[in-house]
Amino acid sequence: MDKTILTWQKITYLMPSAEHGNHTFSSNSTLPSSKSRLKLRDEACRTIQVHGGDSCGSLASECGISPDDFTKYNPSSTLCGTLTPGQHVCCSSGKLPDFRPKPDAKGYCHPYLIKRSDSCSSIGAAYSITNDDIEKYNEKTWGWNGCQKLFADYTICLSHGYPPMPATVPNAMCGPQVNNTASTPPGTDLSSLNQCPLNACCNIWGQCGTTSEFCTISKSSTGAPGTAAPGENGCISNCGTDIVTSKPPAKTFHIAYFEAFDWKRRCLHMAVTDIDTSTYTHIHFSFVTLNEDFSINTEEVGDQLPLLQGMIGIKRIVSVGGWDFSTNPNTYTIFRDAMTSEANRQTLVSNVIKFSTDYDLDGIDWDWEYPDEPDIPGIPSGSQAESIGFFLFLDELKKKMPSGKTVSVTAPASFWYLQHFPIQALSLVVDYIVYMTYDLHGQWDYNNKWASPGCVSFSEGLGNCLRSHINLTETINALSMITKAGVPANMIAVGLSSYGRSFQMTNPSCWTEQCTYTGPQSGAYPGLCTNISGYISDYEIGSNKATRKFLYPGLNFLGIADWAVDLQSEHGSLRGSGSESSGETIYIDPGVWSSAAAKVVAPPGATLIWPPKPLPTTTTINFPPWTTTVSYSRLTTKTSTLADGSKTIRPYYVWISWLTTLTIPPVTTTRIPVWGVSLDKSSSAGTIYLTSSVQPPPFPVTITPIIGGTTSIVSATKTTTILGGAIIWGSSTYTKPQEMETLGGSTTVIGGRTLAPTVITVTPNPHPTTVPSTTDPIINPHTVMWTSGTDPTPTASRGCIGCGSPCRLFCDPDCPLCPPGIFGPPGGGGGGAGGGGEDGDDERTSTRSTGSHDRYTVLLESVIADDIFPTGFADIADLSSLWSQDMSLMSASWGPPKPTKTSKPAPTTIPTAHLPKQTCKSHKDCSGP
Repeated sequence: MDKTILTWQKITYLMPSAEHGNHTFSSNSTLPSSKSRLKLRDEACRTIQVHGGDSCGSLASECGISPDDFTKYNPSSTLCGTLTPGQHVCCSSGKLPDFRPKPDAKGYCHPYLIKRSDSCSSIGAAYSITNDDIEKYNEKTWGWNGCQKLFADYTICLSHGYPPMPATVPNAMCGPQVNNTASTPPGTDLSSLNQCPLNACCNIWGQCGTTSEFCTISKSSTGAPGTAAPGENGCISNCGTDIVTSKPPAKTFHIAYFEAFDWKRRCLHMAVTDIDTSTYTHIHFSFVTLNEDFSINTEEVGDQLPLLQGMIGIKRIVSVGGWDFSTNPNTYTIFRDAMTSEANRQTLVSNVIKFSTDYDLDGIDWDWEYPDEPDIPGIPSGSQAESIGFFLFLDELKKKMPSGKTVSVTAPASFWYLQHFPIQALSLVVDYIVYMTYDLHGQWDYNNKWASPGCVSFSEGLGNCLRSHINLTETINALSMITKAGVPANMIAVGLSSYGRSFQMTNPSCWTEQCTYTGPQSGAYPGLCTNISGYISDYEIGSNKATRKFLYPGLNFLGIADWAVDLQSEHGSLRGSGSESSGETIYIDPGVWSSAAAKVVAPPGATLIWPPKPLPTTTTINFPPWTTTVSYSRLTTKTSTLADGSKTIRPYYVWISWLTTLTIPPVTTTRIPVWGVSLDKSSSAGTIYLTSSVQPPPFPVTITPIIGGTTSIVSATKTTTILGGAIIWGSSTYTKPQEMETLGGSTTVIGGRTLAPTVITVTPNPHPTTVPSTTDPIINPHTVMWTSGTDPTPTASRGCIGCGSPCRLFCDPDCPLCPPGIFGPPGGGGGGAGGGGEDGDDERTSTRSTGSHDRYTVLLESVIADDIFPTGFADIADLSSLWSQDMSLMSASWGPPKPTKTSKPAPTTIPTAHLPKQTCKSHKDCSGP
């Protein structure tokens, strides 16, 4: 018998697929003789994967083995109670294979594209890794929000190594998930890829924008790039909404846009020569247009063009284009054809230079609305060639324009349209840019659901919530957008408006921010003079324009551009900007204090920003006790039963107030701020009397309101009578009865409901709060004389060391306790007079006496509990919102003021009382009715 030799035999075998079809085999498995089976446990076992609903019994059946064998091959005592879908189990002897992924040869991690049904547990079970492993591998993976929040179609790491490029998002406009983004070397900052136009913010979803929804940096709990906290969109590049300021302009521009066709309408027939050249520095004469051969068309404005030629003392600029010419189906192609052909551009350059020379103009302004526009109704979309051609044209025109003549351009304040302007490139070739920070909203928003964020009609595809076309929050955001885009602030003239937008309300009784208007065509009455529905001129729009006029120069913008002066008054009878400004703002050189016989030369109507008075040593200024009325309000609702038995719910304020005296923290300083001086337009010389204006700092006050109860007053020291008056709210008139006010002593309250303590920050009025009856020798060590002249001296640049600054609150030196703007022209301000923050005088009565003996009663109520200013531009914007709000309320209640024009403040009488309480608890600890 032959001797049998035991040998290894290599075979390939197949096995019928079980239900799951996910068995694992070795394609070159080997079967040893019986002796070799002792070694098989060290080899890899045959495996299957667990699916939902599996048990050890079902898995054994699927393996084709007995439960005992399954337990022998999978000896873990906890296995059957911890089965996880995707987990591998053995169906034979041997070790469970190592399914953990490995990095590739270049060091990149093993990528995995998440599917909708995935969880970290199922992924980890399939690849023999834990949740903690997955969290660790993805600390730097784009969009990794942790195991608790997996996004389908996102690529993650299942091993150590460089993170992968993230999967593309079909509608992404910016960031690393834009379609066809090339792979980058390891260590590349993915957030820097595919930047937004205008250096706008890019959020984690790859969308561009300029508001807080796009610009606020946020991270998930993982801290991984491309993530945000729950409910937020985060920001990955160009984050923030700050305005990028520049150095101050050499000279501030006050541009008057003039509708030179105004003689053709039914009223407001102002002549261009009626423009106040002591107030404005430039006229933008609007509009000339172009003929099809690119010659200049003056048909609409020809009547007044000769008048413009003869004007002196002001820069005479002609504006070309305008909305109608740019978008009219009969003319829109002219701009497009002119800019997209080299030959046409050269023809237009020649024609423009000849026109500006023939009419002796100082410059040309271009108002094309808009190159490369994507969606203006009635005309086809533009092309990028238009934007490029516009830049090339302006560059060529500026090079060939005669010396001293300017080239300017208007730009929209909408990201949607401005993104198609090469705005930074344009800023390098033009002299200045007029920024149209008006018409931010209008009838055209009706069918655009994205136009009014938060609008109740969004789900209907509409954007027809009532919104201001000059909304200050949106204006501040627009200023951030253009300066972040690389345009210096000192070459931007910020737009103001001398008109309003009107609408027909869907529900006339609506009073909330969700009120809507009808559309798509305007249902509003046409303006009397404009004869255009929804476009109305405004003779007395002064308060909000004054706010902005003082705001923008403080941010080093070039100036303002007013559209349009002919809408302000009939025949120019109300000169100036229609605001409370009295003319040019001039900064006085700090060296004026060292002159023994100071003399100021400035034009009548100018506002002089006076430098603070320097002190020889550091000085502490203490203030007298501040007697003021503190009010508390909380918005709620109230149900009323009408005569017909129906019920109505209306907004209702729980409101209480009480008199108290607060201690103002002292100010330590080396200089005394001084009120600015407004020069009388009707005078040509005079003596300037200066008044100090020290602004105490804001400070917190804790109040504990008590609603209801019975108040008793002990040891009263003074009783005054508060006269009644009419308060008009919509169509209702409330007559406030005469009241007796008891001052001094102390009070007790029996009963009532005590509310939670509330901390408020109050800003006192500038001090002194009464106008001195005699000249202050410290502020007036020498007599300062003023004479009229067009070349002001001694002057300084805004922001210089030792210079004053414009006033922004409590800006009437004739009445330091009055709310801003209520009495006509503010006294400018100097050395920081005015301050900012929330006004602590939540209710006050005061009597103001002017040189013409007019008397006004002033009521200022600014809610201390519920005021919210929804803007990221915290300081100036919040202050300006409060200012504008109070001015609007005052103007609505008491009508236009009758200001007295004087360079010396008139006396003011303020009722006072004394009760030394810094922290008060309503009537319990404070004096008052």
